[in-house]
Amino acid sequence: MHDGVRMLLSIHIIPRRRLISLKKKTSLDPIRIGFLGRTGAGKTSLLNAILGKKLFLPVSGSSVCTSCVVQVNTSRTDQYEATIHLLTDDEWKEELKNLVEILSKNGHDDDDDDDDSGCVNDAIAKLRALYGEGAEEEGYETLLQTNLQVTVPAKRIIAIKAQEAQELSHKLDPYIRVRDEGTDRLWPLIKYAEVTIPGSEILPEGIVFLDIPGTGDFNVKRDEMWKQSINTCSVIWIISDIERAQGEKIQAKLLEESIKAFPGGVCTDIAMVVTKSDKMDLEEYMTERKKKDVPLENEHDAILERNQDMKNKKERLIKEKLQRKLPPDSEVLNKPKLVYTVSAREFWDPRHLSLEETEILELRDYLRKIYLKEKQKLVKDYVTEVWGIHRLAKNFGSVPQPERNDGYRGYHRTLKAVCLKDGIYASRRFARIDFNESLAKPIYDKVDSIFGSIFRKRLKRRRFCLRRRFCLRFCRLRGLLYRLPPPPATSAAVGPSKGWDV
Repeated sequence: MHDGVRMLLSIHIIPRRRLISLKKKTSLDPIRIGFLGRTGAGKTSLLNAILGKKLFLPVSGSSVCTSCVVQVNTSRTDQYEATIHLLTDDEWKEELKNLVEILSKNGHDDDDDDDDSGCVNDAIAKLRALYGEGAEEEGYETLLQTNLQVTVPAKRIIAIKAQEAQELSHKLDPYIRVRDEGTDRLWPLIKYAEVTIPGSEILPEGIVFLDIPGTGDFNVKRDEMWKQSINTCSVIWIISDIERAQGEKIQAKLLEESIKAFPGGVCTDIAMVVTKSDKMDLEEYMTERKKKDVPLENEHDAILERNQDMKNKKERLIKEKLQRKLPPDSEVLNKPKLVYTVSAREFWDPRHLSLEETEILELRDYLRKIYLKEKQKLVKDYVTEVWGIHRLAKNFGSVPQPERNDGYRGYHRTLKAVCLKDGIYASRRFARIDFNESLAKPIYDKVDSIFGSIFRKRLKRRRFCLRRRFCLRFCRLRGLLYRLPPPPATSAAVGPSKGWDV
């Protein structure tokens, strides 16, 4: 079959397929908000405050609490639901190997720090929860032959339903909280948990939160887990508490990995959220404070001053790194605010800060703006796609109906000519037909502006080079002409020659 005929036949199929895909594309893709930060940074407390449910997900101020990735989203359902996914046998064997390796290296590294001790404690807690006391002393092969002290569901999935938030929280707690007692100690085997809550004005449908435990301070397997989670997030929040936000190394690592997610097109926004912003030793702050000439009336003013200094410093640092890594027209570079200082404790029990000063409400507004932005983009893309299909159908429909008095005679000859000429036909009686241009136009419309600007710059340089080359050649030619001898006189009437007329 001729290529033109194949193309013509495909014209009937392509619009139909595109219309079918448009019917399916009537809702937003999930907008994932990733909470990244080390253990104890207050990620879960922040999430609970944004949801408006104080103890919905387990929190603990003194130790590791959340044991797995928790995904929270809204639905049109009337009840609260949770689906818990467990590691497969192969995934647990790989995890077990990592845990044993961490314990075998314990005490042999010269640069032990808090992160290493956190990894060791986590490994011991997991092995004891599944194999009992003394499991951390056993080797990998021995543990493989040892039966687990917990009952694992055959399908590796646990479904939970409840009518109220507190009821679901109570049922969910044994699975996602790190615990050393009780018979329901499945938390080391939990891969991730999906939590669905009824829709509300606080959290628009389509917003999905990812609470990732202890980002950056766990073993290799957990390290891979949060890096993979970054690649699925549309918005990344780097979480750090106020006491560690000044010089913590993990923040730089998280920021670097977050910036890498931008070129892939999934991540479009990033922010740093400093938690526990109400914590302050007033006497110590007054001693170290640089603005001693500005009086402070109370602890409230000191907290606000300290938080604003933190924002200015961190925003300057983040913007410098973003400018080095991202194109100059990136939207995130023009954001008015990159750092938020929040306090979940003051949000529930105001003592020093007002509700607005906790900035929880500002983060909620931030989420609504992201939702509206993506919704507008969806509508715009939808209309553009419909317009493209309409134009394609219109151009195709203009071919078979030439205005003739003798019916449709000649229609098939025109169609045949279009096919034989690879989709292009210029008629003396009708407008030019170009199926290739009509099919390629949506592609050209989608070409990224950065891509276009690169080639425009190269074209300008090429034009400049061509003009420069022409000028040089013209000057050389002009110089040669001036050096030529004058033409001989043909007659006396001509008069004396003054050289070539250039």
